[in-house]
Amino acid sequence: MVPDRLPESVGLVGSWDYVASLFVIGDAVGADVWKRLDLVLAAILEQRPGLVLGGVSTPAAPGLVVKLVAKSAPDLTDTFEALWAAVREILWNLPIPSLRRY
Repeated sequence: MVPDRLPESVGLVGSWDYVASLFVIGDAVGADVWKRLDLVLAAILEQRPGLVLGGVSTPAAPGLVVKLVAKSAPDLTDTFEALWAAVREILWNLPIPSLRRY
């Protein structure tokens, strides 16, 4: 560690100031669908190197959990919306809704 310099290690967080979690839980979804969703969500995270760090894990209940950190709010928002869109498409065959922003 260098004094007066932010560490870039994930373990020390460094400049990764934005944190998000996505929990998708449900016992009505088959294991094959969870596996496909897991692969899609992991691919979305891998497409954003240097913008977000994250991972997909399996909780004790049927479902998936995504934890991610980002260096900027726009990067976090864009990634979270891509993850949410994938969940809606795979689980319910629905597009992401158009949210009104004022």
